[in-house]
Amino acid sequence: MNISNAGKYLRKLESSLKENIYLFGDLVKSIETGLSEVIRWKKYTIEGAEIENDLQHSYSAALLAVIVIEAFEAEGWHLGKNAYRILACTLVHDIGEINSGDTHYINKTAKKDLHEIRSFEGIIDNLPNKIKNNIFDIFLTQFRSDNSRLLQSSGLDDPSNKIISNHSDNGQMDAKIFEAIERYGYVLYAFYNYKRKEDYNSEKLLIQVLRNQHRDLCRIANEFGPFKKYFYPQNIQECITNLLGISSNIPEEEKVE
Repeated sequence: MNISNAGKYLRKLESSLKENIYLFGDLVKSIETGLSEVIRWKKYTIEGAEIENDLQHSYSAALLAVIVIEAFEAEGWHLGKNAYRILACTLVHDIGEINSGDTHYINKTAKKDLHEIRSFEGIIDNLPNKIKNNIFDIFLTQFRSDNSRLLQSSGLDDPSNKIISNHSDNGQMDAKIFEAIERYGYVLYAFYNYKRKEDYNSEKLLIQVLRNQHRDLCRIANEFGPFKKYFYPQNIQECITNLLGISSNIPEEEKVE
């Protein structure tokens, strides 16, 4: 079959291609492009921190998730289907930011979370319903941890009701481990920047991130033995506690609206 005949054949298949190959291909490509255009840590990159976009962050989070999942498995914590949900959530968790933009963790609110959820719904809206609903449920994993802003808020309409209705002890495992991966990723980014530059601004970034993440990482480590053993052991917890105790010269992180 030469190119001309192939072209004629493809034109005959146009409607079928739109239903699957073009649909999925366009969605994946648009998400990939959209994530690459969302810049994270903006207020710190102005001061020389490493530029990171959402596409890079999603890949890093997914790679970290694989390592964390294997650490749990090595310690006899068989996560089963939760392992897939955790890994999948790391890949899709920032897609809503393509339309809503990145919100630094200190500036996040329940209202902004809801806006991001609705943005995500719109982006995947053309997927077949069963696929769309399952991916949406995986995306919501990140909002189901104990300290979820949405779960602590009242008066928010759908889809927060979906999140709350799925909030159960049985459904907490994947949400908590995802939270651990996300928070630990913040710390890794800050430590990497400090190692790269070792100047005042990179030190400020590190201290400010640790102030916001250390207590929750200690909480998670005390709940999950594998996370404590491999990622946030007692000696590291004590070292960081001491570091924060002698860092009063570093200003508190300010919200940027």
